[in-house]
Amino acid sequence: MKPLTYTLITDGSSDAVLMRIVDWLLRQHLPDMPIAGEWADFRQFRTPPKNLDDRITQTIALYPCEVLFIHRDAETKTIDDRRDEIDRAIRQANVNHPYICVVPVRMQE
Repeated sequence: MKPLTYTLITDGSSDAVLMRIVDWLLRQHLPDMPIAGEWADFRQFRTPPKNLDDRITQTIALYPCEVLFIHRDAETKTIDDRRDEIDRAIRQANVNHPYICVVPVRMQE
């Protein structure tokens, strides 16, 4: 069986730990499906993409997958504000790709 592939886009490198939660969640809902996840790591780039829409575009180009998980910390915003921000970035990136918003309301660090 072909695995479900996903890529996680995060605010920073410390947020890569969210992959464990995404993996757990997918295994809970798709117990018989192999899961293959990657973290979109832009640290090695001389000029990493700064804007969320640029990170989305680069992720799709460099980390092909079936589903994007796009992380933004809630910080001082509401969950709806962050979801709107992610939706807007998807439109600005001009991509038609399945994605799921990941908006923790408590920092994990």
